[in-house]
Amino acid sequence: MRIPLLLLLASLAPASAELLPKAAPAPPPAAPSPARPLSAPNLEKLLAQLTEISTSLQGKRNAYNATLLPRLNEAAASDDKAFSLWLEATKDQDYETQGRSATEFSDFRNGKAKELRNQATFTAQLRLQCRFLALIILQAEATTDPDRLTLITSAAAYLDDLVASSKKFDGKESELRRNALESVIGRHLKLDVSARKSDGPAAYNPGNLGEIYQQMILPYYREKRAASAIAATWTKRIAQETALVELSKVPEQLEQFQNERLPDLQWEQSKDLFAVGQQETAAAAMMALIKSHLGHRHAVGWIAELAELAQDAASPPTAAPRLPKSPASTAPTP
Repeated sequence: MRIPLLLLLASLAPASAELLPKAAPAPPPAAPSPARPLSAPNLEKLLAQLTEISTSLQGKRNAYNATLLPRLNEAAASDDKAFSLWLEATKDQDYETQGRSATEFSDFRNGKAKELRNQATFTAQLRLQCRFLALIILQAEATTDPDRLTLITSAAAYLDDLVASSKKFDGKESELRRNALESVIGRHLKLDVSARKSDGPAAYNPGNLGEIYQQMILPYYREKRAASAIAATWTKRIAQETALVELSKVPEQLEQFQNERLPDLQWEQSKDLFAVGQQETAAAAMMALIKSHLGHRHAVGWIAELAELAQDAASPPTAAPRLPKSPASTAPTP
């Protein structure tokens, strides 16, 4: 008698299931360890050790940076010296570190590098880059008033050099448009480790004139409420930005700058002066700017901003009623 296949499989299933090993039950969760908070003496000891380590690390960085400043200043003295440092850095970062052969570097040095050496635009940018890397070191270590004043003086001299040298660039400023710490010289000297500012914003782009003013020069004057220095600094910044635009010799760019960018700069100058106590003069300048640039894209915002500045400056109960805020205050100016 033949047994149907399905019946045969059904009869075998329980027996085969008994052959499978049973899974071990999951262990019960371990009891939580008792809390062990830091005692006051241990906390004090830990903080003291961290302070000691931090002080030691900063001292080592300062000592390392002190060895770099003479090299960078020497390289910034001429295009030739800047190019030599760049070639050394390129060999280190783009060839030796990458495991490329000495023959490959020799071919590069005698080929592409020789072409670049004869390009005044390129070597002038390298010289400025070296000068700016020295500024980055000063920026990282400017913690005292004398050091900050040294940074301001050096940054102002650099900006004069940048504007004067820009006549050679003809819009070709690739080496000045990126973070200098990420340049081949910056990587070669490991400045990303030793010269990056540990707290707060900083300037790292050698071609960003506005960033240099905002991070290296103006903060000190704002803290000291030095109105005359702020006014003079803004006047010079505006003149330099105007000069850079004029170098393009494109009438449309100059017109756009005069109609859009220049009023923005003048507004920020007056805001800075208002903030350090020159409220009458600054408010008058801001009001004149609004009236003469009613078609500016920021005119509506300027009106609200000046009203808020004036109201915040007035002491109660003489404060004027605030202007009502409406959707129109954020609408673009036609």
